[in-house]
Amino acid sequence: MGLVRANEKTSENVETNGETNGFVCSRYGARVFNFLRLLSFKELLRTTVSSNEELLSTTISSIEELLSIKLSSIKELLSIEVSSIEELFSIKVSSIKELLSITVSNTKELLSITVSNTKELLSITVSRVKELLSIKVSSTKELLSIKVLKSY
Repeated sequence: MGLVRANEKTSENVETNGETNGFVCSRYGARVFNFLRLLSFKELLRTTVSSNEELLSTTISSIEELLSIKLSSIKELLSIEVSSIEELFSIKVSSIKELLSITVSNTKELLSITVSNTKELLSITVSRVKELLSIKVSSTKELLSIKVLKSY
C-alpha cells in the first residue's frame, strides 16, 4: 500500500512501488488520493478492531460457558459422591443394626439354653439329692429298726 507521489513538474503518470497509478494527478489530487487511502486504512483498522472485539467477546462467552459446564459437572459429581456416601452409611448402619439384632437374638437364645440347662441340671441334682436322702432315711430307719430289735 504505497502512497502516491505527485509529480509537480510534469503532468505525467506517477509511478509508485514500481507500478504506474494509471492516471495523471496533480499535487492536490495526490493529497486527496492519499487522504482517501488513509480513510480506507482507518476503516480497515476499525473493522479489524471490531472483529477482534467480537472474537474476544465470543471467546470470553465460550470460556464462561465452559466454566459454567465444568462447575455444573463438579456440582453433579459432588452430589453423586455425597449420595454414594449417604448410601454407604445407610448400608453400614443397616448392617450394624442387623448384626446387633442377630447378636441380641443369639445372646437371648444362648441365655435361654443356659437357663434351660441350668434348670435341668438343678432338677436332676434335686432329684438325686431327694433320692439319696430317701435312701439315707430308709437306711437309717432300717438301722434303727435293727437296733431296736436287737435291744429287745
